[in-house]
Amino acid sequence: MIGDGGLAPAVLAGCAAGAAMLAVRRHDRAVVSRIPPPRHSAERPTWPGTAIEAVGRTAWIRRITRVEVSRVRLEAAPVHLGLDRYAGMKAVSALAFMVVALFAPSPVPLLAPVLAAGAFLIPDLVLARMARRRRARMEAQLPQFLDLLAAGSTAGLSALLALRRAAESVRDPLAGELHLLLERVDLGARWRDELHAMAERLHLGDLRRA
Repeated sequence: MIGDGGLAPAVLAGCAAGAAMLAVRRHDRAVVSRIPPPRHSAERPTWPGTAIEAVGRTAWIRRITRVEVSRVRLEAAPVHLGLDRYAGMKAVSALAFMVVALFAPSPVPLLAPVLAAGAFLIPDLVLARMARRRRARMEAQLPQFLDLLAAGSTAGLSALLALRRAAESVRDPLAGELHLLLERVDLGARWRDELHAMAERLHLGDLRRA
């Protein structure tokens, strides 16, 4: 049985896991997606990060996390967080809440499974809500973008130049996604393929039909 000395590390682990979930940063996804990272880095990964990612790579953790659904949500939110680390953070948070609840005064231990399930599922709910709100904002801007694209083509601009002009005239978050698309095109991708991939990834029905 764990005494007070064992409870403190568990509480700290729970706090650390929660803080890590909030400390998510955004990066340039266009360049990262096109250029592989160096194989040898002077900055070695920290132990907690690698341990959390190792937990996230566990087969049963990936299965209950539904990695494909999580990957789509992470991209759509957008949250720049590796899938392994995201799954590992969820598992560690659930375990920390479970341990803390089990050694808390009665009747909190009876709620341990509920608290662990909540710690595991709440990040998914938050991420899904972020993705839905961002998608709704982009869908609201799509008619303006498509009108600008059509106007540029009618004026005699090439398709790619019309796409660039239209991207400059819309607001975020659609503008941000379009600029990432154009950066990939500048790196050698085909604009038609990238536009189609963007519509599929973000589930933008109007853009797919256009």
